[in-house]
Amino acid sequence: MNVTGINITEKVRNYEGANKFIHNLKPGLQKWGNLTPKQYAMAEKLILQEIRNEELDTKYLPEH
Repeated sequence: MNVTGINITEKVRNYEGANKFIHNLKPGLQKWGNLTPKQYAMAEKLILQEIRNEELDTKYLPEH
């Protein structure tokens, strides 16, 4: 777990989204039980980005 309170390892383990990089992390995570620090950092970045995108609902943004 990190400062955001999100368990990245569990998010990767249960990931069902479209990001192929995160899907490719699943077999290694299942085999070894954890991610390397670099894998963890990238997975965290991608998962947090997806969470932010889900929270941002563009239909409420003003049109320019």
